[in-house]
Parts: sequence; structure tokens; C-alpha cells
Amino acid sequence: MDGITHYMVAFLLGRKFRLDKERMMAITLGALVLDIDIALYLLPGPLSHGTFTHTLGGALVLGAICTVAMFLWKKRWTAQWVALGIASHMSLDMINTMSIFDDGKQLLYPLSDEVFSLKDYVPYPDLLWAIISAAVFSFSIVMLAIYFVERDYPWRVWYDERPLVEYWRKRLGRG
Repeated sequence: MDGITHYMVAFLLGRKFRLDKERMMAITLGALVLDIDIALYLLPGPLSHGTFTHTLGGALVLGAICTVAMFLWKKRWTAQWVALGIASHMSLDMINTMSIFDDGKQLLYPLSDEVFSLKDYVPYPDLLWAIISAAVFSFSIVMLAIYFVERDYPWRVWYDERPLVEYWRKRLGRG
């Protein structure tokens, strides 16, 4: 799955649980942190996107780092929300393993090289992958549209542009 879908699913989960700003930051950070290895697309070698960071061990390490960072920054314990964000990321990626472009995830690497995929458990995996992916994407887009209409923009979890806009309006004499 792409980063926007990971973020939006975490954002929607956070809204469903009525999380405050710090906890929303934690859940969306958890949903995105596993893709920190995206930079490895540029490098050849055994470590590439979707390898160590997409294992249970990698998720635990990155989750612990995010939890400590959030605690040091915001002085709040957010481990369960970081974990929920990571779980949403891994769940979406397991759905994605039904695509023809992904053979599965080595969730237990380096303890085991076994590849886990939903392809092994469902009939017509390519068709099911297309249906589920379209449903998740469509639901995310509809919910995003609703939040836009309500002026509850998803990026405001991390950056609220309103003070800057107001500053420039006053400075330019339009406010």
C-alpha cells in the first residue's frame, strides 16, 4: 500500500477513537514508520523496502523508537497508539501481499525465511486483492472528502497552517 493510504487509515482510526492531537500524532507516526526504508529503493543489496522494517522484530524496534521519541517530545505515553498504527500498516500490507507484485512478507525474519501471504488462504487472490484494495481506497477517499467538507484536514495532525495564514492575512491587510 502507499503512504497516503497508510496515513488515512490511521487518521480514520484516530478519529474513530476520538484521539487528541498527541495520540493522533502517535497513531499516524506508527502507520508510516515502517516505510522509513523507502530510501533503500535507491540502494542495491539485501536490504530493500519491505524487508527488515516490515518484520515483527523490525516493527518492535521501530515502535519502541517512536514511543520513546513521542514521550521525550510530548511527555505522554503513546505506545498503544503507535502500536495500533503499526498494526494497521502491517494489516494493509498483508492485504497487499495478494497482489501480483508482492509475494508476501517475511514476518519472522531473521529467525525464519518463511514468506507469509494471504494468497495461500483465499481463492482467487488477485481478484480479492483488487476488490479489497479498491474498497479501502474508496472508503479512504470518501472519508477524506467528508473531512475536507468539515474543514478537518488530515495534515493538521502534524501542522496547522491556520496561524500562518492568519499572520499573512493581517500582514497583507486582508484580515
